[in-house]
Amino acid sequence: MKKLLVLLLAINSYSQAPTIEWQKSLGGSAMDLGNDIKPTNDGGYIALGSTFSNDFFIGQNYRGSFDIYVVKTDANGNIQWQKTFGGSGYDVGISIEQTADNGYLISGYTDSTDGDITTNHGLFDVMVMKLNADGNLQWLQTYGGSSIENSFHIIELGEGGYIFSGHTSSTDGQINSNHGQADAWIVKLNSSGEILWQKTLGGSQLEFINKILPTNDNNLIIVGHTNSSDGDVSINHGSIDGWIVKLSPDGNLIWEKTFGSSGDDYLYDIKTTSDGGYIASGQSDSVEGDFAGQHGLFDAWTVKLTGDGILQWQKIYGGSLDESLSIAHETVDGNFIFAGETASEDGDLVSGLGEQDVWIVKTNNSGEILWQQRYGGTASESINAFVPTVDNGFVSISPSTSNDGDLTNNAGGFDFWLVKLTAENLGNNAFEKNKLEIYPIPVAHNLYFKTPNPVQSLSITDIYGKTVVHQTVTENAVSVENLAAGLYLIKVVTGGETYQTKFIKE
Repeated sequence: MKKLLVLLLAINSYSQAPTIEWQKSLGGSAMDLGNDIKPTNDGGYIALGSTFSNDFFIGQNYRGSFDIYVVKTDANGNIQWQKTFGGSGYDVGISIEQTADNGYLISGYTDSTDGDITTNHGLFDVMVMKLNADGNLQWLQTYGGSSIENSFHIIELGEGGYIFSGHTSSTDGQINSNHGQADAWIVKLNSSGEILWQKTLGGSQLEFINKILPTNDNNLIIVGHTNSSDGDVSINHGSIDGWIVKLSPDGNLIWEKTFGSSGDDYLYDIKTTSDGGYIASGQSDSVEGDFAGQHGLFDAWTVKLTGDGILQWQKIYGGSLDESLSIAHETVDGNFIFAGETASEDGDLVSGLGEQDVWIVKTNNSGEILWQQRYGGTASESINAFVPTVDNGFVSISPSTSNDGDLTNNAGGFDFWLVKLTAENLGNNAFEKNKLEIYPIPVAHNLYFKTPNPVQSLSITDIYGKTVVHQTVTENAVSVENLAAGLYLIKVVTGGETYQTKFIKE
């Protein structure tokens, strides 16, 4: 296998893949698994995962088995502080968000009954914890019954409180109903972590939920997979289907859709899109119908839906080995970018670096590949988070064992691998031409901007693609005082042109 970084330039002349701006390997001599990373309001990053280490970067705070590991870095990935939490059992951090008070919200799962964990309901419980801005624990709660529960995503809601998605196989404790083997479990919390309401969704088989997001019409959308064909699941196309469910703000079912064919079809991520629809991504080994072009084992799979959940198109990409695209985003130019991993070097793939590489793919708004990029080392890399940054680049976190290629300074075993990518080169100054000049940055109250013509309309979307402000304006200012702290994209239409950029609300 060719051991060098291959960057595939755009198929058209108007865009090129981003390049690595910096990369860091963080961890100790044992296993350190990075699961999530987000930009912070001060221009740095917050990273989350779990660690088996008690040396090197980790310090002497190790409690036993896996501990939750939280790392705050500056804009260049240098550690500002790090914390571990947990007990003597397995404590795994999966999802992290910066909250409106500049603290942090974490969800995951635990089977500990000591240390920071005071209550356990059964085998594995959902664990939610709230940290202050310095990473100190404010509160920690566990949720579940006598069997297994976990959570893979948590968000703060604009009106206050939090909501997490996961799954449950219990029929007792805090679980008020169960449809079968394992159900999707959606739980709304107040700001202290107390349950306001909960919903279980599913059929007689297994449901598994990966993400929950607010929608543009102030409802909720969840994505995962199912092999049921009864209960809350209307139809099954084969073995395991991708499953997308829209819920009201109080968790009641609005609609649900399954996607797939006779094989195993998984959806891992979903985002709202500027046309009011959704883009989702995952992997599939189906070979019939729309999957007839399947290349090998598992192929990467993308799905575009209308706002009502109607399929607009789906695409598969891959080679003779395994591919997955576990993260999806709409880009500022109205196309899509996906992140995942690949082990192939044939079919749709360019040459790689090792056993499995991180794989970034940009498509047009019909799903046709514009460019792709691989990065990693001679061992195996995957990707667990890939999020936009304020400079129009991306930051990612991966578990990695390599110490060559694009990686340096592996401390032993699996490390957190943080990668900062530059902004995509759109060519001919296409983005810079329409980049909006804004001030102040960051902003607390009013955001001001300069445009060459009177403003016709304005919209602001959050990092999930949800439109949080939309208005017709005549003045070159907008109030963002009521927005939660975080990263946003602002688009302004003036003189028939669209101008856009990102900003941080503090």
